[in-house]
Amino acid sequence: LFRKDKVSVFEENGKKQNGIIRRADVDGYLHVETDSGMRRFYHKEITLVY
Repeated sequence: LFRKDKVSVFEENGKKQNGIIRRADVDGYLHVETDSGMRRFYHKEITLVY
Protein backbone atom coordinates (compact mmCIF):
# COMPACT_ATOMS: atom_id res chain seq x y z
CA LEU A 1 0.00 0.00 0.00
CA PHE A 2 1.22 3.47 -0.89
CA ARG A 3 2.28 5.48 2.21
CA LYS A 4 1.43 2.59 4.56
CA ASP A 5 2.49 3.31 8.16
CA LYS A 6 3.34 6.95 7.33
CA VAL A 7 1.46 10.05 8.48
CA SER A 8 -0.50 11.42 5.52
CA VAL A 9 -3.17 14.04 4.95
CA PHE A 10 -6.61 12.84 3.88
CA GLU A 11 -9.71 14.73 2.83
CA GLU A 12 -13.14 13.49 3.87
CA ASN A 13 -16.27 15.51 3.07
CA GLY A 14 -14.19 18.65 2.44
CA LYS A 15 -12.30 18.39 5.75
CA LYS A 16 -8.59 17.57 5.93
CA GLN A 17 -7.16 15.38 8.65
CA ASN A 18 -4.01 13.43 9.39
CA GLY A 19 -4.06 9.68 9.34
CA ILE A 20 -1.92 6.58 8.95
CA ILE A 21 -2.89 3.79 6.56
CA ARG A 22 -2.60 0.56 8.50
CA ARG A 23 -4.07 -2.09 6.17
CA ALA A 24 -6.63 -3.02 3.56
CA ASP A 25 -8.96 -5.95 4.19
CA VAL A 26 -10.39 -8.62 1.89
CA ASP A 27 -13.67 -6.68 1.56
CA GLY A 28 -11.82 -3.69 0.07
CA TYR A 29 -11.91 -1.39 3.11
CA LEU A 30 -8.91 0.78 3.92
CA HIS A 31 -8.14 0.91 7.65
CA VAL A 32 -6.78 4.32 8.67
CA GLU A 33 -5.66 5.37 12.15
CA THR A 34 -6.83 8.94 12.82
CA ASP A 35 -6.85 11.24 15.85
CA SER A 36 -10.28 9.84 16.71
CA GLY A 37 -9.13 6.21 16.50
CA MET A 38 -9.08 3.46 13.89
CA ARG A 39 -11.57 3.99 11.06
CA ARG A 40 -12.31 2.13 7.87
CA PHE A 41 -13.21 3.61 4.53
CA TYR A 42 -14.53 2.18 1.28
CA HIS A 43 -13.59 3.19 -2.26
CA LYS A 44 -13.65 7.00 -2.76
CA GLU A 45 -14.91 7.82 0.75
CA ILE A 46 -11.61 9.64 1.42
CA THR A 47 -8.90 11.16 -0.75
CA LEU A 48 -5.15 11.04 -0.09
CA VAL A 49 -3.88 14.62 -0.35
CA TYR A 50 -0.17 13.97 0.42
